[in-house]
Amino acid sequence: MRRPACRGTAALVAGTLALAGVIARPTTDLGAVRTASAVTAAGSAASSSSGSASGSHGQPATAGSTPGLNAGSASGSHGQPATAGSTSGLNAGSASGSHGGRPAAAGVGSSSTPTEGPLQLAGTSGASTNWSGYAATGATFTAAKATWRQPPADCSALAQGEVTLAGFWVGLDGYSSATVEQIGTQTDCEGPTPVYYAWFELFPQRLRLLSAASHPLHAGDLIHAEVTQNRLRLQDVTAGWTELTPFSSATLSFSSAEWVAESPSGSLTDFGSISLTSATASTTAAAGQQIDSGSWALHKIDLSGGTAASATAATGAITDGPSGSAFQVRWQHG
Repeated sequence: MRRPACRGTAALVAGTLALAGVIARPTTDLGAVRTASAVTAAGSAASSSSGSASGSHGQPATAGSTPGLNAGSASGSHGQPATAGSTSGLNAGSASGSHGGRPAAAGVGSSSTPTEGPLQLAGTSGASTNWSGYAATGATFTAAKATWRQPPADCSALAQGEVTLAGFWVGLDGYSSATVEQIGTQTDCEGPTPVYYAWFELFPQRLRLLSAASHPLHAGDLIHAEVTQNRLRLQDVTAGWTELTPFSSATLSFSSAEWVAESPSGSLTDFGSISLTSATASTTAAAGQQIDSGSWALHKIDLSGGTAASATAATGAITDGPSGSAFQVRWQHG
């Protein structure tokens, strides 16, 4: 997903902002990803998922599944190049830009185009045109984790052809660096129809959708997400699958960790609210700490475009428990 964009600062087209309290990273065009032709369930590759034998409402991985990121052509492949032994449940895009992922639904092709801009933070609190949640900086991070229930989409007010997006993820980097490693889920509306799917991104490669056949996702599913310095992990406990995606870390800085609800396009799905729980971060100095542990700088981010028509979402206060931190993000305006 894209780097936070700041309220009251000129928009930036793909690229990296120099830092002086104003921070950004290049954008991934999620609208373009979602309008590309999707691979149907029958043609999707089996994933590296460890699905349960019964596959509660999904299709478990089958014997003979092909491991490895299935790279596309030079102009169309996306995602971090797979290393030896890597696994993924994706089909790569072709030269025309198609992506592995959920089957196309009504309304695909009418997505709004995401915008991009910088984030300007003041102290530990700031406003963004696309992020809400928390980001940690000031250490070398080795992992970020969180758990959530996939929020339902209220699409009742949308007409055919209207599209809204909302993404929920954890990640490393991307706050003050030109790379990002993140994995999460999506609650979208395509007209009056809710759509749910999972994805990951290893920026500057483009976002990759996970196959709906091997990675089914529904409102209410229990999700665990984790990003480390060499692996992305997403588990749908309800559906019984786990996605593991290794990547190379040779050129990455691991200078930040994030727990985010995002509006990738400026048209935010009404998801009501989401509670991110068991949120922790690890650094080279200590493992599994609550995100407000005081071991780093913590930035609270609210989604606010600065106009009455802008998408807005409010980030709540953190509460701590034995398994980590928890906070809520509440939708306010699409």
